[in-house]
Amino acid sequence: MRSEDGFTVVAEIVPGGAADADGRLKPGDKIVAVAQEDGDFVDVVEMKLSKVVRYIRGKRGTIVQLRVKKEKNNAVETYELTRK
Repeated sequence: MRSEDGFTVVAEIVPGGAADADGRLKPGDKIVAVAQEDGDFVDVVEMKLSKVVRYIRGKRGTIVQLRVKKEKNNAVETYELTRK
């Protein structure tokens, strides 16, 4: 991931990781909010990259939800990923 104009942008998909297994998250997509399991979403726009990473990472087998602004059409989608 990288920080760009206040957004956390997906730089690459880690082979074998949760996003790779899911297949929907693509390089260039912007993460705009993160939630744990069934928790409330936290807006991560303008948040330091290191803090966003702490929200996304977690114990293997737990769920993280990402609200993502797609690079190709700016549509906002929500993905639920099981951490690996």
